[in-house]
Amino acid sequence: MNRKELNWENLTDEEKQIKVAEIDGYKYGKGDMFNLYYAFLHEEKEMTRVPDYLHDLNAIHNIEIKMSQGMLQDYLSYLMPMMKESSNETNEQLWIERAIRANASQRAEAIVLMMNNIED
Repeated sequence: MNRKELNWENLTDEEKQIKVAEIDGYKYGKGDMFNLYYAFLHEEKEMTRVPDYLHDLNAIHNIEIKMSQGMLQDYLSYLMPMMKESSNETNEQLWIERAIRANASQRAEAIVLMMNNIED
């Protein structure tokens, strides 16, 4: 699989939010109201506030539960290595335990990287 280059660390929080929102089916746009970001779903016409994917585990979980078994395996293949504390660590069980405890931002990063590479 050819992987597209995406450097998560170089993205602003706003850019990260937009990428995750698009994966979750939102069309994203900036609203003037209180300088907050709003979006609407594909099926809906009304503006709604986009979840805070980088800090809200429930928002990320709503994306995770929509994944097929194959996508979930691909997702974990991105998330688990991120949870390694050192490059010398080889205990896969520790990675799994840490992946379960991954925060919203780590999960969002794994989702975006996975989807970025699927869309080749």
